Amino acid sequence: MALLDFMKKKEKEEKQKRTRKSETADTSSVEHPVPVAPTLIDEHHEGMSLIAPHITEKSRNMSQQNGYVFEVLDAATKMSVKDSVERMYKVHVADVRMITVPGKPRRRGLTKGLKKGYKKAVVRLQNGESIDLF
Repeated sequence: MALLDFMKKKEKEEKQKRTRKSETADTSSVEHPVPVAPTLIDEHHEGMSLIAPHITEKSRNMSQQNGYVFEVLDAATKMSVKDSVERMYKVHVADVRMITVPGKPRRRGLTKGLKKGYKKAVVRLQNGESIDLF
């Protein structure tokens, strides 16, 4: 029976240690918040739906006709993309077209998978305006 008492005592001590750690973790998180690395989508850019410019040879050629391509969030709409581009680059958007690019199948040996798809937006600006992306 002494063996079982020892195990119960050990379990109680571990439980007390866990509660102490959780108490100290709660107070430390309140006093010292963990800094988060800034990204394009953070509190400063609240409501932004842009992830990054989609730079390819075709998109470079489109920029000569006032067309720019951006990778956007999956939940983005035409209006949210228009607002984001206008606020971020201080230009006037004339037209937005959305494209959902499907994921591509990938294979490594016998393992098959699917590369994640994404959503992109083609933004056309009003005449005389441009964005310096390149």
